[in-house]
Amino acid sequence: MLNTKFNCSLNPNFEPAISANFYHIFVSVVNLLLLIKLSLNCDMKIFNKYFFIISLIIFSVSFLFISCDDTLTTANVDSKIIPTSNVSFAEHIYPVLQVKCAFTGCHAGASPAGGLDLTSWVNVTADPNVVFPKEPNLSKLVWTINGTAGVPEMPPRYSGLVLTQNQIQGIITWIKEGALNN
Repeated sequence: MLNTKFNCSLNPNFEPAISANFYHIFVSVVNLLLLIKLSLNCDMKIFNKYFFIISLIIFSVSFLFISCDDTLTTANVDSKIIPTSNVSFAEHIYPVLQVKCAFTGCHAGASPAGGLDLTSWVNVTADPNVVFPKEPNLSKLVWTINGTAGVPEMPPRYSGLVLTQNQIQGIITWIKEGALNN
């Protein structure tokens, strides 16, 4: 999955954006309210009095759900610089793995490639041969992202999801720092 949704409250860098479909959703909700009004044969004075308030509430709630668009994309991940120290799994490593490695057909789903599931910290660090905390040179994850001789390079170049040098160095630093769940 190349587009992953995150809860806005967990992502301090989200940027609100109004969806192109926002207007259409609002109009559909208003039409639905009018249809309910007609089908229930409500007292027009009471319904008209609360129609504006109900519409405003639905509009506000719809705006909250639609405007919170912090879809994680390859461009977002590639533009984020991973620091040279204090690398966070949640903030720096997990987004890279989600966009470039952990999606159906690769290292996620019912049968992840090579039996390696990269969808969570627990799965990434489960096998000390894959991630050996504080020893990146002994970690198969580092061997594959560096394309060490005799080890297939991951992600494969033909996938178009090649890791940047900053991402590779960030993963190495995260492992050197103990591969923490931070």
